[in-house]
Amino acid sequence: MDDSSDYIKEGSVPAYLMERNETKRSKVLSNSVKQKRKEKGGKWDVPLPTVKQLSEGEMFQVQRSGNRKRKYWKRVINKIS
Repeated sequence: MDDSSDYIKEGSVPAYLMERNETKRSKVLSNSVKQKRKEKGGKWDVPLPTVKQLSEGEMFQVQRSGNRKRKYWKRVINKIS
């Protein structure tokens, strides 16, 4: 049984430490899938035009209501923002 210790080479790594330095297949696979998704998404990216801000006065029109048209708390949308 002492002969088995003679077969161990210097600098060899035990079995439980063998795969620590290597990247796992599942990690490599998931990273490649993520990269492909990014590339596909980048194909169809459309630059959005800048939108001008609208004030409340431009966007809404005051609608007078009531019998004598004195109440003007209702708002009607003029422009879509």
